[in-house]
This record gives sequence, C-alpha cells and structure tokens, in this order.
Amino acid sequence: MYPSLKLSPLLTPTPHTAGRSKAELVERRLEVMAACDSLLKAIKATLPEDCEYEPPTPKVGDEARRAWRERSAIIEALRDEIAMEAMKITIEWSPVEEKREKE
Repeated sequence: MYPSLKLSPLLTPTPHTAGRSKAELVERRLEVMAACDSLLKAIKATLPEDCEYEPPTPKVGDEARRAWRERSAIIEALRDEIAMEAMKITIEWSPVEEKREKE
C-alpha cells in the first residue's frame, strides 16, 4: 500500500450464531468505506494551488499536490481492501478452501 507502512492482513470474519450476522459485518465495512470516501472528498478539496506557496511556482505546487495525491492513494487502497473483505464475507469466502486451491 505505502512503502513505509506495514499493515497486518485483514482476517475475514466468519458469521456465527453467537456473533454478528453477515449483514452486520458487511454493514460495518460499508460504513468504513463511506468514511474513506468522505475523507477522499475532503482531500480532493484540499489539493493545494500554486499561489498557496512562497514563491508561487508550478514546481512547488506540483510537489505539494503530489504529496496529497500519495495520501489519497493510501486511503483508496484501504477502502479497496475493506471492500474486498466485505465481498468475501458476502460470498462466504473460506481461507481454508483458498489455501487448498493453491496447493
């Protein structure tokens, strides 16, 4: 996702009668994805313009925008990873079956 950012992989939960339902598990992930979308919208609105820096040159503005876009990419990757987990919950994905298929 980001070179210096090391994250543990998400472990996809399995719906269980003693825990949250499949719908609840997916709904919580959809809420996180919506929050990511809101954050991305705010970041896009924050993209700097050249005139916000001294001296106001295109090079400085380009560097500043690139830094914000890199941060956007992190949020997009996180959102996509959570979306994948929500899909795995929905289709009753099994890590054991996936492991067997790879062997």
